[in-house]
Parts: sequence; C-alpha cells; structure tokens
Amino acid sequence: MKRNKILRIIFLICIIILISLVAFAGIFVAYQNTTKNLIKEYSLGRDLVGSRRIELDVSTQTNEVNYDKEGNVIASTDSETEVANTVSEPVNKEEDKTLENYQKTAKILKERLQELKVEDYTLRLNTENGMIMIELPENAEKTDSVVSALSQTGKFEIVDSTTKEVLLNNADIEKVEADIGQTSYGYVAYIAIQFNEEGTEKFRNITNTYKTIENTTSNTTTEETTQEESEEQKEISLQLDGETIMTDSFEEEISTGYLQLTVGTSTATANSEELNTYYKSAQTEAALLNSDALPLTYTIAQNKYVKSDITLSTLQIALYIALGILAIGMLYLIIRYHSKGLLTAISLIGYIALLLLTIRYTNVTISIIGLVGIVVSVIINYIFVLHLLKKTEEIESIKMAYTEVMKSFLRIMLPIIIIAIVFTFSTHLAIFSFGMVMFWGIVLDWIYNLVVTRTFLLDAKKE
Repeated sequence: MKRNKILRIIFLICIIILISLVAFAGIFVAYQNTTKNLIKEYSLGRDLVGSRRIELDVSTQTNEVNYDKEGNVIASTDSETEVANTVSEPVNKEEDKTLENYQKTAKILKERLQELKVEDYTLRLNTENGMIMIELPENAEKTDSVVSALSQTGKFEIVDSTTKEVLLNNADIEKVEADIGQTSYGYVAYIAIQFNEEGTEKFRNITNTYKTIENTTSNTTTEETTQEESEEQKEISLQLDGETIMTDSFEEEISTGYLQLTVGTSTATANSEELNTYYKSAQTEAALLNSDALPLTYTIAQNKYVKSDITLSTLQIALYIALGILAIGMLYLIIRYHSKGLLTAISLIGYIALLLLTIRYTNVTISIIGLVGIVVSVIINYIFVLHLLKKTEEIESIKMAYTEVMKSFLRIMLPIIIIAIVFTFSTHLAIFSFGMVMFWGIVLDWIYNLVVTRTFLLDAKKE
C-alpha cells in the first residue's frame, strides 16, 4: 500500500515537471535551419507590446475613364472600340461622402477585425471627413495582414469577361472560410466560398452558361478540307477590388453554390513558412469577403508603431520580485510542514504552469491588469493550500479537512467568482482580461487542488 502511494506521488511529480517544462520552456523542434516553439504564443495587449496606429483617409485619387461616341464606358480590355473621350473621375463621388457611408465603413471594419480575431483595438471615426483611426496590438506575424484587410475595399464580383456584366457580387455570399488541404503534389492554401440561396442559383446558371467548349473535327472527302467546328468561348472573370484574380470557364454544372479558390501551393511540409504565408493571405481574403464591401475607397495615410510605456526591463524586475516572493512562500511551506509542505509547493508550481498554458490556449489577451489577475490567482491558490495544511493539523482526516476548507473558501470566493464572470462580458480589454484570467484561475484552483494537491496530502499521510 505504501509502495503504491510513493509510486503515485512520483508519477504526479513527473507530470508536474513535464507540464512545467512545456509551460515555462516550450517544445522546440528543428525548422528551416533554426528552431521553432510548438507551444502557442501568448496573446498580449497593446499596453504590453505596443500598438500599430493606422489612419485611413477617404481617397482623393482619380481614375482615367474612356468613353465611346455614344457615351458608354470602354473596358480596358476592349482595344477595338474607338475612344471618343477620356475623363478623370474620382474614385469616391462627392455625393457618396455621407455620414451614413462613414458609419457603415466603421461598422464593416469592426466586423473585419472580429473576423481576424483582433480583440484589443480602438476605432475612432471623424464624422466630418470620414477619417478613421485604428490602434492594434503590434504582432510581427499578424498585424501587417490585418492592416491589409482594413485598407482594401473588398468588392467581390464575378463578371462576364467580354461584356463586363456583373453576374455575382458580395451580396450573394453566405460564408467564406480559409483552409489548408493536401494534394498529390503538396499542400494548398485556399478559400472556400459558399453562396447564399439566391447566389447558389445564380452560380448554377453561370456554370451552365459559361461551360468549356470542346472543339470537334469532322473528316470529309478528299475534295473537302477538314473543318473545325468552333464557337466563341464564353468566360467569367473573378475580380476583387477591380483586379482580376482568375479567368475561367466551367466543365460541368455546380449546383451546390460552393466555389474553392486556390491562394497558393507549396511542395514543402504542412508547416512550411511559404504555406503559412499563403494561408495568412487566404485568411485576409476570407475576412474581406465575409463582410460587405466598403461603400468608399480609403487609403492608408499613417501606419506608425507606438511604443508601450511598459519596458521589458520593468517587466523583468516585476517578474523577479514576484518569483522571489513566491520562493519565500514555498520555502515557508517546506520549513513549516516538511514533506507535506514540499509536496504542496511542487503542486503550486504545477498550478502556475497549467494556468499559463490554459491562458495561452483559450486565447485570453493579457493586459497589465491581466497580469495582476495571474498574480491574484496564484495568491488565492497559495492561501488555499496554506489553510488546507493548517486544517490537516487539526483534523486527522485529509478528506474532511479538504471539504471544510473548500466550503469556507467557497463562501469567501463567491463575490470574486461573480465579479470574474461579470468581467468576462466586458468590452473593455483590461477588465475582460482580468475577468478571464480570474475565471480560469478559480476553475483550475478547484479542479487541480482536488485532483493533485488532495492526492499528494492523502498519499503523504502516515499509516
């Protein structure tokens, strides 16, 4: 019996060491002549990593538009029609520069930010001139693609390549998703467009009208020449913000309303940097198409990095102080409660590691207040195990001691639990970050101490 308890303690300690190594050090693998950490990075708020300040102004650019003798616009691909007049027309008409369109633009940009999973941001609209100021967390891997999505109009169209008639547009899209697939020649990043009910029917008609024509030949007598039956091939052009992404026809009818577009292919591994770049582009395009097209064309007037007031040295000093206090607290447990204190100290390290991993993989954006939430969660856990150790000296039964401490803590913690839950519904990042950290800290406190700390104390009890 005693041997089984020792083996169980050793097993739990090994698990805690493993979790701690993963949380504090990471898992590094060889990746393109360097190493890469497989553990997800923390999502940090602007007050910790700095921010990118983007200013979007209503574009004042003009386009050269060609007209024929009858006053019809001549497409750039139509070289046979004689140009009668060329006019410089603004990309944004004066009558379109309205408060309604300014507000609609701000609403669409917020939708794109949510689609790209940007939580910590501010967006301010100048209602007089339509200028929009946006601040985002600085992230080397993500911010540039987000800025790209914000600055594009996002106007999606499927048009007749010859007549330029618009056959489908943003209003016909239900949902767009970005994904990575495997083919016989490597990996492909793509976007999958699912049209709505009306769009599905339109797309079905398009795939029937713009079918690929197969050329056939018929052999005649020696007095006749071989004739090739052919007719003009009708094609569609898929355009985004006026730029043609692809021109094609269809081999068969598509009645599902599903269209898959390849963004990029890679013959390397599924985790290659090249494929990851293509996938980020696919995510950006998906975010564009999942929102409406902007009613106005905007240009980036400012794209500036704003340094955080919190320096790295300040964070390091705060970390060293916190670690020093934690070490003193753990040393007290060991000196005061001997083997039980040592095991609860080890348990406390495991709790911190598990909390940090949980924060990473639940995508909690950590602000300065969020860091305070981590510290408070650790303090609460420390006070809990300290009370539990004291109670085990009063009550012989570990199970009864744990139950009593848990009941008393539940009464004390109830207001904090309610506050944490309320804070998770806040739209203010600092409050939301604190609430989410506290929520996961309390949940883990109950579950972890029940499974690990309680087991340690039960197995450490002398027969």
